[in-house]
Amino acid sequence: MIHLFQFIFFAFSAMITPGPNNLMIMHSGLNFGYKRSMPHFFGIISGVGVMLFAVAFGFGYAFEKIPSLKLIIRVIGSLYMLYLAWKISQMNEKKTDTNIAKPLTFMQAALFQWVNPKAWVICISFTSMFHLSDEFMLNAALLLLTISIINFPCLLIWMSFGKGLEKIINSEKQRTRLNVILALLLVLSILILWI
Repeated sequence: MIHLFQFIFFAFSAMITPGPNNLMIMHSGLNFGYKRSMPHFFGIISGVGVMLFAVAFGFGYAFEKIPSLKLIIRVIGSLYMLYLAWKISQMNEKKTDTNIAKPLTFMQAALFQWVNPKAWVICISFTSMFHLSDEFMLNAALLLLTISIINFPCLLIWMSFGKGLEKIINSEKQRTRLNVILALLLVLSILILWI
């Protein structure tokens, strides 16, 4: 059986720290509020859960057999995150015009996990740290349930932080500056993943 408390501590540490998902959900909370950010929010939770389950069922084995696959995921993920950073930096007060700015959809957020290098690192680390061969299905299901439960408050904290920032942002200029800062932090998170 998995050492649950050890896993919870590790999962919380991994999920609460800044990364692409947390920065993007914070941005979404700031610019779109709770209600419009919910598909993005649940897309992250579902996407990470599906990825974790896929890695537990051997998808991570492909990384061992095809080393270039890691590089391909990193490049695609980095390019996509650069694109998202650019989109975030372009946001301003016109956010209410739905033709100009929209939060990520459930499917976009779920699929983003497959090109999110931090999500890959987390899922591969989780499944390799906790031996799943004994009672595999039970342990895999427990990992999935635990990571989903832990991810929920971590994402909610980041989204709430973004929503809270809305109260102190008094002008379009301040919002634009903050969006540029969030975009730069997203770019920085890409650079850290390459080190």
